[in-house]
Amino acid sequence: YDPVGIAARALAIHFSKMYGKDAYPCEEGAAHEVEKRLVGKKPIVVSHRLLQVLSRGGYFDVGKMEAYEWFSPDASGRRTEYGDIVVREGKGSTKNIVFEEAIRMLLSVGCPAEDVAMEKIVLLNKEKDEQNYSLSMETLSHRSICKYNETEGKFYVNDLLFSLPLSTMDELIPSGVGQGDTQGDKASAPVSNNHREDVMTRAFLLGFFIAQEHKDGSILLRFILKHGVAKKG
Repeated sequence: YDPVGIAARALAIHFSKMYGKDAYPCEEGAAHEVEKRLVGKKPIVVSHRLLQVLSRGGYFDVGKMEAYEWFSPDASGRRTEYGDIVVREGKGSTKNIVFEEAIRMLLSVGCPAEDVAMEKIVLLNKEKDEQNYSLSMETLSHRSICKYNETEGKFYVNDLLFSLPLSTMDELIPSGVGQGDTQGDKASAPVSNNHREDVMTRAFLLGFFIAQEHKDGSILLRFILKHGVAKKG
């Protein structure tokens, strides 16, 4: 009998030392979910009994761990609200234009303005993800880029959105869906022709990811119908 979990914590520490700090215990069949939702974590298959003990020692289930990595107080120093980005970098900055264009696309398909107001979008600096994304495309999903916090009612956006190659980002869009023709679109602030395609593509991707996370599933369908077309090839 171990009411305060001393033995469980000791076992969790031993597990970390044996397999490494990025190791994450899971049952057989759950490894893919760990890779998709916990970027950079290495799934280690263990028995159900051992997993129960390790959970008492600090290895929470995937959902709780994912929420912790995105929303915990420990991450507060890595958060920047969209409004602060505008103040710090200016309305003509690449980040602001991407956000503005993504919001414009979402509003055009009926997404409530209050859902994507400045105070409802937070940029999160997840440097560890940037260090690990190139190890395997299998570790990325749209939830690696954007996640909705139901408690706060806010969309958290991984700033990998602005540094990942577009070819990599494109792999996160389901087969059969791609960006529509934006030749007739104009960014809300002047951008060079060479830069425009990059900005508009990232704006489309951000809008798509937010739509995927939105509690109203019909917004995603309307977004695809209006702004998405079948991928070529």
